[in-house]
Amino acid sequence: MALKTRPTPTSAAAPHQGLRTLAYALGGSLLLALSAQVKVPMWPVPMTMQSAAVLLLAATGGLRVGAGAVAAYVAEAAVGLPVLAAGLLLLAGGPTLGYVAGFLLAALWVGFAADRGWTRRMAPLFATLAFGEVLIYAPGLLWLWAAYVHDVNATLAAGLVPFLAGEVAKLGLATTLVFALGRREA
Repeated sequence: MALKTRPTPTSAAAPHQGLRTLAYALGGSLLLALSAQVKVPMWPVPMTMQSAAVLLLAATGGLRVGAGAVAAYVAEAAVGLPVLAAGLLLLAGGPTLGYVAGFLLAALWVGFAADRGWTRRMAPLFATLAFGEVLIYAPGLLWLWAAYVHDVNATLAAGLVPFLAGEVAKLGLATTLVFALGRREA
């Protein structure tokens, strides 16, 4: 039995599919850079709209666009373009480094799920995006603990607890937008 998948911008056969994927990914990296600038200053990492942007890109664009956008964003940060929320160089290993690594993990997971059609219904979509959030926060907290805070309770207090309400709101927003866009395509 063949698994039906939801079409994503890169799933349709096209003569210039590689260029189209690259254009979507570069546009997605721009969205990530812009979403980094929508921030609430906090220590040690600011609250931004990046997690919602990562989830949206991967859920609507699939694996290639989602992971490609995050990979382009990481490359831009690595060469020193001012795309990170904290304004630091990625290679400086700032407190956001683990969360940026988590963006790629989340994009891989959510894009994989979207390409297989697992994001067409509300409950699986929400579960997929929620696990994407876990994939963002797990390496973020691990890096914050290992490189900066060195205390589990303090790490959770600084790198997770203040973000929970905002992440729930962003998760709800991303789920609603992706579901609405998917219904519009059907």
